[in-house]
Amino acid sequence: MKKILRLIIPALLAFVLAGCHYHNINGDLDGQWQLMSIDLPDGTQQTPQQVYYCFFMHTANVTSTSQGSAVANMTYDKHARTLALEFPYKGTLSPWGLPDAPCTVKFTINKINKKHLVMTLDGAGAVMTLRKF
Repeated sequence: MKKILRLIIPALLAFVLAGCHYHNINGDLDGQWQLMSIDLPDGTQQTPQQVYYCFFMHTANVTSTSQGSAVANMTYDKHARTLALEFPYKGTLSPWGLPDAPCTVKFTINKINKKHLVMTLDGAGAVMTLRKF
């Protein structure tokens, strides 16, 4: 009986610990980002207050203290440096520098590391600068 317990307990412990492992599939993109500025193609700059993008696995959540939040399905291609957000529900996304939903917005990632993210909104040409929050 003791021999069986010596085999079962470590195997059970390894199984439980392996099931709790989180795998970061998006690299440096995963996490919460604060939108610091939006540089528009006409040369003007917007500085939003308390606006956040949160990326995790295959979803994105945009939040603002004044406007609430919106959820999107996310497709991220690290190699092509592209990000697509599909907002399926009707809503106003202007606080985040985006068109009104429902819509799909695509970005080109200009720079990404553990602290900074710079991306260009395809079609509109707006450049968004974010910091890891």
